[in-house]
Amino acid sequence: MQQVEDNKKLMEAIKSEIQDWANEIVQLWNKYLEFIILIPHQIAEQLLEEYNRLRLEYFKHFIITTTINIQEFPYLALRDIGGEHQAALKSIRSIAASKAIYNYPIRECNVFDKLSEVPILFEEVFTPEHYATAKCTRLDSAKEPSIAEPKQGKGNLLVFVHGFQGSSQDIVYVKNVMFLRLPSCQTLCSESNQGKTEGCIEEMGETLAKEVITYIKEWFPGNSLQRILFFGHSLGGIIIRSCLPRLKEYKEKMHLLLTFSTPHLGYLHQSSRLIGAGMWFLKKWTTSKALSQLEMTDSKSGEKSFIYRLSQVEGMEWFKHVILVSSFLDLYSPYESSRIEIGKKHKSDTLYIKMGQNILTRLKAASLHRVDVGFNIKKNNLNSFIGREAHLQFLENEVFLKIVAYYYADIFTNCTSCTSTVCIVSGFWGFGVSVSYTHLTLPT
Repeated sequence: MQQVEDNKKLMEAIKSEIQDWANEIVQLWNKYLEFIILIPHQIAEQLLEEYNRLRLEYFKHFIITTTINIQEFPYLALRDIGGEHQAALKSIRSIAASKAIYNYPIRECNVFDKLSEVPILFEEVFTPEHYATAKCTRLDSAKEPSIAEPKQGKGNLLVFVHGFQGSSQDIVYVKNVMFLRLPSCQTLCSESNQGKTEGCIEEMGETLAKEVITYIKEWFPGNSLQRILFFGHSLGGIIIRSCLPRLKEYKEKMHLLLTFSTPHLGYLHQSSRLIGAGMWFLKKWTTSKALSQLEMTDSKSGEKSFIYRLSQVEGMEWFKHVILVSSFLDLYSPYESSRIEIGKKHKSDTLYIKMGQNILTRLKAASLHRVDVGFNIKKNNLNSFIGREAHLQFLENEVFLKIVAYYYADIFTNCTSCTSTVCIVSGFWGFGVSVSYTHLTLPT
């Protein structure tokens, strides 16, 4: 009996101790709730920044960066960079997936549970020698920009422009992901050229400029406009460049130009015969002036064609940051044209080289980034057969868009320690593949 009584007393003591602990926990919880009510924004910001830091740390497993000091921005590639990257993609993806171990408290299943499907990025940073000693703050530096700062982005305008035969809905998902980086920005998904993309690109540029000016006057009274960031998909990037001369009054506000798979050097050299035949048929069937301009057949003289003349107009040099996104798998937009780069096959094409020179020699950038992206395309449909799937992945691949948004957050959030930056994001990469660039002397 004594043993039973002792056990009861022990249980009562344990119960009392647990009750005391529970009361203390409840009191602490109530104090925590009071604390959250006092400074909710600061707590939310701290938690968000910590989560973003951990997510960026994870994404870095799928990115390799090489820095090269140069005298001038290179436009001539001596090797088949895309081919080498494509050949190495599968093995490098498996290596990256094996190293990317995610042990963080918060997990996005759609991002972290499919490592074999995460896009791969390989970044080459070309830095002019006079900028080589300058510091360029990135998100992985000691002091990271505040991603959740409520005031960040106020006075900024993000303009999204769709491509050929597209609509504003095509680029809404890109807008949503980028908006996470600048939550206080005003956004404009252009609608002025919907149903008109088969017409004259120059006229589309004028229409877009009017739409942007109208939006600025309505939403940014006085001098409240701080920066303008342009995002364009495919033909949308050409339309943006065409509209810039009409926005000269805002040239000091131009901050970022990001184009997804935009043929900046036109379709002069189309790598896919199937796509070339399809464009010829479409041009004949619809009498599309835009396609004629992209193919540079709108004039008997190449130097009088729209695409060549566009390479000579002002505008791109106003931006502090230019990001050109493309993919080796994307047969809709020529790989080199999207990279503004001349390969060995076309190194004797004087007109092609001049266009690249016209664009790159005017850029006032602290660094030129070429980033290859390798998508893991498994779809077996018509789009993948004709090479269009990669063209769509830039608008639909959530993980890719998040990697870009997180890794280049300093560009979106105005890196003040860099004078300006040019980023070229294109398709496929290789591990340990050396890349050689040179400049070609034009014949006189």
